[in-house]
Amino acid sequence: MGGDDATEETPDVATADDTQAPAEEPATDEGAAEESTPEPAEDEAAEEAAEEPVEEEKPKPVSDRKAKEKDPMEIDLAGLADFGPAPGCDDEQWASLQEDAALMVDPQAGAAGGRAGKRLVEAGRLAIPAVINVFKTRDMGTDEGFRDGDVLQRTLEKLYNGKNFGWKYSTEPNDHWYNRRVVELWWKNWERYQGDEAGWLKFTGLDKEGVEPSGGADDLSTDELDALDDI
Repeated sequence: MGGDDATEETPDVATADDTQAPAEEPATDEGAAEESTPEPAEDEAAEEAAEEPVEEEKPKPVSDRKAKEKDPMEIDLAGLADFGPAPGCDDEQWASLQEDAALMVDPQAGAAGGRAGKRLVEAGRLAIPAVINVFKTRDMGTDEGFRDGDVLQRTLEKLYNGKNFGWKYSTEPNDHWYNRRVVELWWKNWERYQGDEAGWLKFTGLDKEGVEPSGGADDLSTDELDALDDI
């Protein structure tokens, strides 16, 4: 091998010929100078470390929140038909119940709105279709709408002996979707039981005197709530 091939300099890595100690730390003897010289194996590892490419850090994936957002308007509340009076409700009482349901969420009603809500609860099952008819007209994408919706769903909860579908307290798209879905589920539940008082009493856990029967009641966490599990 020629002399030119014997020594290949690598920047910032000491070679076997560099035996002179730095001026600021003078060596006291030859042995000390030799100890400061890297062994060939260490020198080779240092060269590999210097030459090894550094893997660039991959950027974190952009949040897929938007991809998971539901479209609230896919739930067509405007397409749900208005309910008529429940069996056993005469025209005069039906007109009064509809008036109270609207008054309960009228921002100008004041204390009269609270009294309307009490009358609806006292009317019991007969008030349900009137409340749902107003419920499905609320715009849950606005603060006023979802707050009105909360008043209406709490009224239905009282009429249903504590049963409810839950509620979201914001106008975020997924919460807006959830609340519209809740309205739809209340509508479907009444459509199922409006002509079946015995079934409704069993579902709510109430007998005709308004007390819980010993047999218990169906739970809203079964069929109807399955649709909300992934929210």
